[in-house]
Amino acid sequence: MNSNRVLIIGGGSAGFLTAQVLKKLGIPYTIFERDGVLDPRRRDWDFGIYWAQTPLASCLPPEITEERVTVTQVDDLTPSADDTCPIYDASTGETMIVLPTPFAMRLQRRKFVNLISEGLDVKYGKRLVGVETNGKIVTATFEDGTKEQGGLLIGADGAHSKVRDFLLGPEKSALKRNPLVLTYVTTTLPEEAIAQVRKLHNRMSVAFHPAGIFTFFGDRGQGLNNAILDVASLQAALREHYKPGDTESFKRALELYEPDVWKRGREAVILSDENSEEVHNWDKLKQSSLFKHGAKQRQAHSSTFLVGKTCPTKDTKKGRIDKLKEEGNKLFANKDFKAAIAKYTEGITLDDKNAVLYANRAACKLSIKQYLDAASDASLATEIDPRYAKAWARLATAQDMAFIQALKQPVGSVYSWRKAVDALSKGGLTEAEKKQKAEYEASLARAKKDEAYFWDTNKPFDYEKMSAFARTPLSHKLSWEIATEMIPQLIREGNCKSSAWTIAFAYNRFEEANRWIMQNSIQGTFAMVKLQCIEKLTNAIITDMRVFHVSDPKWFEKFEHQMYLEAQSRQAWTHAAPEKIKKEALQRLAKESSWVVFGFLDGGMRHNWTSEAQYIGRAIEIIKWGRRVWADVAHEDRGVIFRETFLRGVQTLHMEAVIKLYSAETNRKRKKELLEELLAEADEVIKSVESEAPPPYATDPAFFIGHYDYPRGQGYAMKGFYYNELAKKTTDKTEKTELCRKSGFLYLDAAEIFPEDDERHAHFLHVAIKNMMEVATPVTFILTLMERLRNAVPKMLKIWTISPLATANRDESIRSTLSWEAHLRKKLAEGKVSEEYGASFSSVESPHPPSAFKVDMDFK
Repeated sequence: MNSNRVLIIGGGSAGFLTAQVLKKLGIPYTIFERDGVLDPRRRDWDFGIYWAQTPLASCLPPEITEERVTVTQVDDLTPSADDTCPIYDASTGETMIVLPTPFAMRLQRRKFVNLISEGLDVKYGKRLVGVETNGKIVTATFEDGTKEQGGLLIGADGAHSKVRDFLLGPEKSALKRNPLVLTYVTTTLPEEAIAQVRKLHNRMSVAFHPAGIFTFFGDRGQGLNNAILDVASLQAALREHYKPGDTESFKRALELYEPDVWKRGREAVILSDENSEEVHNWDKLKQSSLFKHGAKQRQAHSSTFLVGKTCPTKDTKKGRIDKLKEEGNKLFANKDFKAAIAKYTEGITLDDKNAVLYANRAACKLSIKQYLDAASDASLATEIDPRYAKAWARLATAQDMAFIQALKQPVGSVYSWRKAVDALSKGGLTEAEKKQKAEYEASLARAKKDEAYFWDTNKPFDYEKMSAFARTPLSHKLSWEIATEMIPQLIREGNCKSSAWTIAFAYNRFEEANRWIMQNSIQGTFAMVKLQCIEKLTNAIITDMRVFHVSDPKWFEKFEHQMYLEAQSRQAWTHAAPEKIKKEALQRLAKESSWVVFGFLDGGMRHNWTSEAQYIGRAIEIIKWGRRVWADVAHEDRGVIFRETFLRGVQTLHMEAVIKLYSAETNRKRKKELLEELLAEADEVIKSVESEAPPPYATDPAFFIGHYDYPRGQGYAMKGFYYNELAKKTTDKTEKTELCRKSGFLYLDAAEIFPEDDERHAHFLHVAIKNMMEVATPVTFILTLMERLRNAVPKMLKIWTISPLATANRDESIRSTLSWEAHLRKKLAEGKVSEEYGASFSSVESPHPPSAFKVDMDFK
């Protein structure tokens, strides 16, 4: 047993990671740590992982997930592919360079070490004092007089390593002295100053001064990153060559592993030493390794790990990729599409020029209806291999599903289907390929037909098949018409808190866009179209989504043409996935709002909630990315879509889409995911509003209500929905009571944020009462809320007699709730219940029979 056992000296990050790898491979080990407990130090520090994220993930066992590692960060941030580190000239404040630091993490040492030590065999209080070996067995002697034997001893005991002393001797193992001294200083600043520092960067601030003063960033040692890479390299060698219990195969794996470690370690030390000197010399600073290579790993020789890769040799890498592809294919066959995506994605990190991996990932994303991402992956596959028929077919399918389904727009599927057919236009096709080609030809014919139909200006349009949401009830006076008439009176009264302001403003923008849309014309190969219609349309919907209506059956056809021609004119990113947009955006600022409109219309007019949530979700992803990348760019240069107020408006639309998607979803796991997503976004929107000093109402009531009150109110309502859904699922009466009350008060918070004449004020009061009467709530409190609801109804009906919410039984629901008021007051007057009596639907008999009932209130 001793000959197979590994002795690890040092219970730090490298030692624990090595042990985790050995444990996974079934190799016996023991860690020996000189300290008496895991972490005896009072002080703590942090360290950065800049390019070793993938090797780290490969070393950890399944139970230590990526999410758990992320929690050990210094800052509560989600690592991103777009993370950067700006470096400033401290003498002028100007940005010298912005270094890419994709998925960078600053980890708290104590938290990280506690995490990766889970489940390991560690002996504490073991200070090494001697090492002996006979060529087969190594013996470690400790200060307490005990001895331990094994077949291999690994030194992971830090810069002042005792193992290195025994291996090389005191002279060769001595540390090289550097003339520089690195000093870390902790200081206390006022909150205002801290906020200014945070504005520079959300994780760190780095500045150099010509006089030699610098802050935070001095060396480029990256010791932990190299240590992680060493452990991952050891794991790769053992996986390829070690046979369980076979000493010779173990020795062979180590022989192949060691040379690369020595070379890489030597270069890392030399590079760190050189860089330390360069960054302290103003004349050499901009030529330093820090400025040239940033935080990424320097690629020294062919067998060195590349950034984010986990295989040290080409042969090993190919084998790993093939294995990942095979595993992904099995998962796909079993319809475990998300797990398959993870396998293909891991393969792509090893080889981003593998067309099959992209095409296979596209097939998975088609299966889970992520059409935009599927189109992007398939497109990349065709760029790598232009003769890959399946990739072209998957691209065409994604284009058909994402766009022809959504808006009946031709966006390239004819071209893609034709390329798929052409790729199989060769001799010697197998029977399977012949069948495949026939299917592609049939799809090409359908795509041509759809494209011809799109441009046919004489095609019939079935207006009545559009949802009630889109059609305008022409026989009634509409909310925006009433609101527009109210504005002069509101100005005279100085009333800035009315929903009339927002719906009137939204209508003004919407009608301007509508006029332009209806004026566009196509004659032969020529088209006349005014630009910026989509932008105006989006602004109107974001201000108040209830403004959307269609009064002319030809509008939809005109809008299709407008969308297509405006996108072509602006080269808009209508069918690219977020990653593609991010790559192109630095050359061309995004001004398109097409995704917001795509999603809104597809959900509102065709009840395609999946499509709506996906399109609007992608828009949010791009907006957030643009806000990070162009944080220092003036608003007028980077565009209005990157303002916080615009983002909140889009997030409000997205929450509406998610809640509808949740209601339609049948898969329990997916429903839970959507519910948590809804809560997180609601919290984000609320925080966004409440952390910002809003402008006075009087300066622009429509803007304030539409971009501050409405998003915040919807955020609280979504949180109310979240806790109400949890209450429905629990069987614990105490928990149900707490959840219903919490939901009720959140809905009450939402109601109070909306103007009193907004239908959502009355609606959320009604929902708050319903939640509170699911459990025992004092009668007096319930009656107070009912009185508020009764008083709110006439104000609501003045503007909102007609609305999407009204068509969804709004008035009948409110009648039902108010029917309890007189009943409860009567019970109270008769002394049958006390003021503090806990009234609920189950504790008081119903005030009306199951048949129709009436309340003394005119809703019409």
